[in-house]
Amino acid sequence: MALQKDFETDSGFTGNYWRIDRIEISRFDKQMVATLNLYKSSADRTAGKEQMRGVSKTVVMPIVVNDILNYSYTQAKLLDPYFSDAVDV
Repeated sequence: MALQKDFETDSGFTGNYWRIDRIEISRFDKQMVATLNLYKSSADRTAGKEQMRGVSKTVVMPIVVNDILNYSYTQAKLLDPYFSDAVDV
């Protein structure tokens, strides 16, 4: 999944494929920061081409921390054999 919206840089280059490439979660601030990077197109991204340099947007959003933490603990137990028999506390 991504977002499609045209963008033209100051030097005249255009791209239209915005993809979230980084997410940071702050448990203490109860917010999530998503960084969307611009690619020339979906086809270029699929072909492995790099993002357009110097063009990104950061979106800060509130989160319900417990939902994300509960999901993360559940996934840790499912995906890492070491935690498979861990007890929720």
